[in-house]
Amino acid sequence: MYKLLPVLVLFLLSFRVQAQGTEVSGKVTDAKTGEALPFVNVFFSGTTVGTTTDFDGFYKISTTAAVDSVTVSYLGYRPTSKAIVRGKKQIVHFRMEEDLAQLEEVVVKPGVNPAFRIIEGAQANRTKNNYENLKAFQYESYTKVQLAVDQISEKRKNSRMFKSIIPLFDTVSQLNDGTNTPVLPVFISETLSEFYVTRNPFKEKEIIKATQAMGVGLEDESVTSQLLGSTFQQYNFHINWVRILDKDFLSPVGDAAKNFYVFTLKDSVMIDGVKTYQIEVNPKRKGDLVFTGTMWIADSSFAIRRLQFFVDKAANLNFLDQFKIQQEYSPAGDDAWLPVKTRILINLDEPSGTTPGMVALFYVSNKDIVINQPKEARFYEDKLEVREDATEQNDQFWEERRHEQQTEGDKKIAHMIDTLNNLPVVKTWVEWVNIIVSGYKRVGKVDIGPYAFLYGYNALEGHRFRIGFRTNYLLTEKFVWKGYVAYGTYDQRFKYMAEMEWFLSKKPWTVMGIRHRDDVDQIGVTDQSYDQSNLFTSLALFQASQLNRSFEQMFWIKRQHNSSWSNRITAHAKNFRFEPIGGRFNFAFFENNTTGQEIISNDFRIFSVTFETRFAYQEQFLVNHNERYSLGARRGPAVTLSYTKGFDNVLGGEYNYDRLNLNISQRVRMGRFGDGDYILSGGKVFGVLPYPILDVQRGNQSFIANRSTYNLMRLFEFACDEYAALNYEHHFNGFLLNRLPFNKRLKWRFFLTAKGVWGNISDENLKLLPQTDELGVPVTQIYSLNREPYVEVGYGIENIFSFGRIDFIHRLTHLNNMNVSPFGVKLSMQFSF
Repeated sequence: MYKLLPVLVLFLLSFRVQAQGTEVSGKVTDAKTGEALPFVNVFFSGTTVGTTTDFDGFYKISTTAAVDSVTVSYLGYRPTSKAIVRGKKQIVHFRMEEDLAQLEEVVVKPGVNPAFRIIEGAQANRTKNNYENLKAFQYESYTKVQLAVDQISEKRKNSRMFKSIIPLFDTVSQLNDGTNTPVLPVFISETLSEFYVTRNPFKEKEIIKATQAMGVGLEDESVTSQLLGSTFQQYNFHINWVRILDKDFLSPVGDAAKNFYVFTLKDSVMIDGVKTYQIEVNPKRKGDLVFTGTMWIADSSFAIRRLQFFVDKAANLNFLDQFKIQQEYSPAGDDAWLPVKTRILINLDEPSGTTPGMVALFYVSNKDIVINQPKEARFYEDKLEVREDATEQNDQFWEERRHEQQTEGDKKIAHMIDTLNNLPVVKTWVEWVNIIVSGYKRVGKVDIGPYAFLYGYNALEGHRFRIGFRTNYLLTEKFVWKGYVAYGTYDQRFKYMAEMEWFLSKKPWTVMGIRHRDDVDQIGVTDQSYDQSNLFTSLALFQASQLNRSFEQMFWIKRQHNSSWSNRITAHAKNFRFEPIGGRFNFAFFENNTTGQEIISNDFRIFSVTFETRFAYQEQFLVNHNERYSLGARRGPAVTLSYTKGFDNVLGGEYNYDRLNLNISQRVRMGRFGDGDYILSGGKVFGVLPYPILDVQRGNQSFIANRSTYNLMRLFEFACDEYAALNYEHHFNGFLLNRLPFNKRLKWRFFLTAKGVWGNISDENLKLLPQTDELGVPVTQIYSLNREPYVEVGYGIENIFSFGRIDFIHRLTHLNNMNVSPFGVKLSMQFSF
C-alpha cells in the first residue's frame, strides 16, 4: 500500500494540472515600431485551439490539453513560437518581424475561387449589414489625432531653422511609419462627443462635450475642435464606395469588387463564438483606387467583423507614402454592424524630398450605441455643437472618460510640442506660414493685407499701390472693421474702402454690415460676388481696360436659420462713371430725360434692394471667431435664389427695374468614373437699363484658367437681360490614364470641361448704345448672344508635378466677333490628393 502512495500522488497532481488547464495572455506588437498588431492568429502549437488579437493587440487563450508552446502568425510577418509552462496562468508577449517574401505578387490560378462564395454573400447582405440604413443611431465617440513631421533631408537638417529643433526628433512608437525614422510631433488632440444620425430625412448632429489639443502655432482649441470629432472620421465598408482623402475607393464588398480585386481565402477562426473567414485582398491593378490587406467576414451574416487595409503607393494619389486603416465592427441590433474602433495611419511625403513629410495617426472609439430612437427634427438643426465648457475639462475628467488609457508616449509628445512652441525659430516659421495661408500679417489686434493686392497695374490708374487691414477677434468678437487705401500713379487719385460688420448672434449666425467704397471696378470681375481667388482678381486687373469708377454704399443683414437654410437682404447704392481709356474702351449711353431729347452720358446711379435665399442640405461650416467657412453640403445641390428691385428717385437711383437670378451647384460622385461638378444658373432683368447693370457674362483674358469664367470669352464681350447657363467639369481621377504604363510614375489625371450660355439682350436695351459719345469718340459696342448659345469645351491634364493643370479649350460659337480665338491654352494650380 505504501509503495502505491507516490504513484497515487503523481496521478492526482497530473489530474489537477489538467483540471486547472493552461492560460496564456499577452500582447503582440511590431518588432520595429512597437505598434500593436490587431487580428493576429494566436494558437497553441500543434492544436486547433486559438484566437486572434483584439484591436489593441491583446489576446487570451486557454486549454486543458497537453501543450508546451504558443504560436502567432500574420500575413506579412514571420510566424513566431514561444515556450510556455503547462498548467499555469502566464503572460507571454510577442514582437513580430516583417517577412516581405509573403507579400510577393499574387498569382491568379484557374478554377473556382472558394473566397467568391463569401464575397458574394457579403455583397448580397451589404444593405442589411450597413448601419446607415438604420432608422436612427447614436453613440459616444472618442477621437485622438496625432501629427508629426518626418523625412527631413540632410540639406534641410543643416539649415538655420532646423538645427535648433533636430534634437527634439525622436522615434515615438505610435507615430512611427515602420522605418524607425525619428519624427517631430507637432500636434496632439483628443475629443469626446455624442454623435447622432437619423435616416428619414437624413440628418446628423455631433455634440462635442470635451476637447483638448496642443499644437505648434495653435492659438485656439475651439476652432480645431470642430474638425477633430467623429463627423470627419466616418469610414463604412458596407457600401460600394469609401471616401478617403477626397477620393472614392472601391469597397472589397462593393458590386464591382471581383473586377478589381484578387481574393484569397486564408483561414477560418472563431470570433466571439462565430465562425469567421479570413480573406486576403489584393488589387488586380495597383494604380486603381483600391485596397490591399485582410478582412474577416462572419459566417451566416456575411458582415465584415474586422479589417486591416493598406493603399498601395502605386495608387494615383499625391504625396501618399503610406495609408493604413484598421477597423473592428460590432453588431447593432439584429442586423446592422457599426465600427466600434478605427485606427488610421497616414504618411505623406513630397516626392522630390525638398519639403518634410508628415505622419498622421487617427484613433476613433465608439461605445454606448443606441439604435432606432430618433430625436425630434429640431434637435438636428445645428449640425455641429461645441459645448461652452468643452475646452475646460480637467485631468480627472479625462482619466475617467477617455476610452483608452493615456500612454507614456502621449505624455512625451505633449512635452515635446510644448518645448517646440517656445523656440524663437519656430515662432517665426509659424508666422510666415500664417501669412502665406491667410494673406495677412497679424500685428496685435489688426491684420495687415491681403498682400496679393499690394501692387497692380491697369490702363486707367497706371501703377496701383494698395494697403489694407482688418481687425481680428483679439480686439472684439462683436465687430469687424475692414478697410484699404489705394493710389494710382497715372490718374493720381486716392481710392478707399471702409466696412464694418456687427455680429448680432453666432447661434444662429446673424451678421449686419455696412460699406462705403470709392474705387475702380472691372465689370464682370470685381463687381460680381462669385468664387474667385485674390490672385485671379489681381491678375485680371493687370490687363484690364473695361474699367469704371465706382462710388458705392451698401448695407446688408444675413441670417443662417439652420444648417441648411439662410437668407440675406442687401440695400445697394452705386454711382458708375466711365472714362475713355486710350482708345481701347469707351462706354456711353442715351440717358433717360424728361425733354425727349437724346442726351449721351457716361455715368449713372442705381439704388436697389436684393432678397436672397439659399438652401444647402446640412451644410457644414467652420467657425473661426469672426470668420466662417463653408465645408460643403452633406448631400444634394446648393440652391440660391435672389430677387432685386431697383428704384428710381430713391437715394439718387435713376432706374426702376426687377431682376431674378437662380444658381444651382453640386458635386456628383461617380465612383470609379470620378467626380462631376456642375453649376446651373439663369437670370432675367425686367427694365430698360445701361448694359453694365445687366448680366455681363464673365470673360477671362488672363493666362490663368478660372472655373467661374468663360475662358475664351473677352471681357465685356456679351451682356444679357435674360440668360441660362451650364458649367460642367468632370475629373476622372486617373480612371482613364491609369491604364497607360508611362503614367504609373507621372500620376497624371484627365478631365473634361463644357461651358455654355444661352441668352439675349432686348432691342430696347441695345438702342441705349450710341455709335459715338458726346465728343464724337466711337463707343465700344457689346455683342448680344441673340439666342445663339456661346459654347466652349475643353480637356486637359491635371496633377502635373502634383499641383499643375493645363487646359486646352475650344470656342465653338460666335467666332466672327472681333479679337476672339477658337482655341486657347491656359494654366492653373490646385491642391488635391
